[in-house]
Amino acid sequence: MIKINALCISMDDKDNGKTWLSAKVRIEEAGFSAFHFPGVDGKKLTDVQLQKLLTIPAYSKLIHTNQRSSAEELPSLGAVGCYLAHVHACDCAHDYLTNVDSYSDSDSNDTDIVYKNGDKLDIINHDNKKKMIMIVESDVIFTLSKSAIEKAISQLQNLDFDLALLDYFNRRQVSTEPSDQAEWHFLKPGSQYMGNHCYILSERGARKLAAINHSEENKKIECQIDTFYSHCIAAKGLVVVGCNTQLASQTLHLSSVQGKRLRTFGVPSDLLPNDPISVNFNRIRMQLSNWCQLDQYKKKYGGGFNPTGKRKTSTQ
Repeated sequence: MIKINALCISMDDKDNGKTWLSAKVRIEEAGFSAFHFPGVDGKKLTDVQLQKLLTIPAYSKLIHTNQRSSAEELPSLGAVGCYLAHVHACDCAHDYLTNVDSYSDSDSNDTDIVYKNGDKLDIINHDNKKKMIMIVESDVIFTLSKSAIEKAISQLQNLDFDLALLDYFNRRQVSTEPSDQAEWHFLKPGSQYMGNHCYILSERGARKLAAINHSEENKKIECQIDTFYSHCIAAKGLVVVGCNTQLASQTLHLSSVQGKRLRTFGVPSDLLPNDPISVNFNRIRMQLSNWCQLDQYKKKYGGGFNPTGKRKTSTQ
């Protein structure tokens, strides 16, 4: 059985974590282990920050004209936050996939992830041939049965890829070629897919995107994150595959990661100053199983919040 951890990008400030908990149920029913990853609220970005983050054309169109000439361009401040959240999640995926040292047997059939520094991440894992991690947005839904999803995901073990899309839109502008795995196809250079609401990164893919996202030439944001990754297929040799069968979709047309009514939640206040892009993600990376210790969760859930999604009482 293949078990993959899923980082779920979610902002749950107004509903006491209900969006995240609902997403967690859907993700785990599909056979994945779900962990909350804090989103970035683009509405909190100052004008100075936006000028630093965006290219001049992107800033001008978004802030002053508020008009887009194509769907690739940034539609809102929420899309800027969404872009940043995916970059941070990719950083976390990179650290996770490249720092796993071994899979040590325990008394049960499960295993603990052991890092080179001796720390452990208490997430159930199985004997996967290839290291992979999923990144999803909180409005994701899975459209097939658990067994059908597992069948498709198992084929990724034998497929040479960087990023695997469980679903994507705009297929009329995507050119494909078949792979040697029946459930998957390659996206050719020049393809313009839409939809980063559910995808899997391989270790190589996480390394590539971490390098691309933080390169000098890509310091400025010009388009939406899915458009940027589409361009990377041709410009950076990013190997993207899509599933022949739709495995996932979204409950909302506008992702909750971009939603105007939602704000960043899940990061302690000392990690989230007035500058939302300076969040110390180094402190929360590799500590997914310890988020129940964060003061922000303790305040909202009394005894603290743990990755299982269950409430903890003060006596536990």
